[in-house]
Amino acid sequence: MPKNAFSLPRLVAIAALVIVALPAFATSQRTFVASSGNDTNPCTIVAPCRGFSAAIAATLSNGEIIVLDSAGYGGVTINKPLSIIAPAGVYAGVSVFSGNDGITVSAGATDRVVLRGITVNGQGGAYGIRVTSGGEIHIEDCTVANMQESGILVEGGSAVHIARTVVRSSFNSGVLVLPAAAVAITVTVADSILTSNGNMGFWAITTAGGTLETAVTRVTSSANGSTGFRAEAIDAAGSVAMALVDSISTKNQLQGVAAGGMDTTVMVSGSSLVRNGGPDLYQSGAAVLRSTGNNALSGRGVADISGTVTTHPLK
Repeated sequence: MPKNAFSLPRLVAIAALVIVALPAFATSQRTFVASSGNDTNPCTIVAPCRGFSAAIAATLSNGEIIVLDSAGYGGVTINKPLSIIAPAGVYAGVSVFSGNDGITVSAGATDRVVLRGITVNGQGGAYGIRVTSGGEIHIEDCTVANMQESGILVEGGSAVHIARTVVRSSFNSGVLVLPAAAVAITVTVADSILTSNGNMGFWAITTAGGTLETAVTRVTSSANGSTGFRAEAIDAAGSVAMALVDSISTKNQLQGVAAGGMDTTVMVSGSSLVRNGGPDLYQSGAAVLRSTGNNALSGRGVADISGTVTTHPLK
């Protein structure tokens, strides 16, 4: 072998090529963000990142991003399966400024995404949490407020589950389920509060042939500018089904619960629909509004029901 085969200049050149080929930081199954972090860090617990975007880049698919302390962590687009978790007692904020959305979930068809303990606050921004695609999306223990459009918009994804979440004071609706295409989406909302939004508290609507299956359980929808809970299919190819169970709709400016449009079915059971500005139960068009007969209405001397309510038997 020639003497200069591994001379110092050659070794330096090889080392440089190796360094260039390596990523800045290897990805990890669990990463961390903190108020004192830096986005040039490797997002470890001893060297955390500062924002969610940098942490996502450093997190493996199906991994977790953990918030270590209270701070704002910036808007983000999630394009792979992972969880962002802020433990109880830690404030993980996302401020949403004009022309932007807060957290966008744009993941793969089988990806699972979890958002837990995050506060999204509008500062002129459009949507707080926007789901455009994904497999199973979980929004848990979150607060979304002050958006210029809706607090939570569901346009896609196979199944979206919202639990123990407050959505308030947005210009349009609290939770808006509006498929962007002819897709099938299951949406559940449980143990949550939808209040003081400018339009609906919860609104499931198809305009592009989508199929929506929605279930709302132990949810309070109050003081919204229109209806507490509304379901409607306004295109002939779409369908919407909603089960409303053990929930409250009160002090909304129009109806308590509304079923409208074409292929729409709403079933109401064990719920209190009181002190709304219009009828507590409202049916229009070809929609079917079913009641199990164990719901409490206002009984205020004006029409509590508008349209046809179909008996839904208890068995």
